Amino acid sequence: MRVAVVGCGAMGAAAGWRLQKRGAEVVCFDRYSPPHEIGSTHGESRVTRTAYFEGPWYVPLLKETFGMWRELEAESKQQLLTLTGLLMIGAPDSEAVVASQAAANEHGLEVKVLDASELRRRYPGHTVGDGEIAVFDPQAGFLRVEAIVSAMTRELNVRRNTKVTGVDPKSDGVEVSTAQGSEMFDAAVIATGPWMSELVPFLPLKVERQVLVWLAIQSGADWFSPERFPVWIREATTQGDVY
Repeated sequence: MRVAVVGCGAMGAAAGWRLQKRGAEVVCFDRYSPPHEIGSTHGESRVTRTAYFEGPWYVPLLKETFGMWRELEAESKQQLLTLTGLLMIGAPDSEAVVASQAAANEHGLEVKVLDASELRRRYPGHTVGDGEIAVFDPQAGFLRVEAIVSAMTRELNVRRNTKVTGVDPKSDGVEVSTAQGSEMFDAAVIATGPWMSELVPFLPLKVERQVLVWLAIQSGADWFSPERFPVWIREATTQGDVY
């Protein structure tokens, strides 16, 4: 089976990596040269977790990914996943806190609920109000996202700096068009992120900008060690969530 993957960020690279492992002939297209800073997959790190407040149906998929990260680490001979645990901080009745506990309960995940005093004692890098709590998810941490894209695409056929202008189903497959011409595939995966509506116009996406910041820590600030300052999500009341 010959498959085109359009867009080679985290989603496209992962799709191509797994499809090739299943025996497909994969060709990836990207309008830039991945990993790059234009899109959703760039920077130092991304959070990964298991007690997913966005929906308990994600949990089986998330549990499966941890083995895949270790598999990719073995293939690339580099550390890509660092387990630190995750603190979900907010009011006891906040959506993220309640829903993360619900996801954990539904799937038998081991999480721990910390009140404000215990949270301050264990994790002094956080300033919390007396009415706030945290749900600690031990099966969580951060991923080195650009290194992951590089590792996933290491053995893929990637057409870099090649913009796809059309993906059109035909009776005998899928036609993928670029400035260089058209090519037929048995199937196509479209993973172009904010450019999705260019190729799939019937999906009206509202693209939002998310700002990511990495800060250097002071020498000797041991409260920012992974053990005392794991990855975290703070549910704010007016400004949205902070990761």
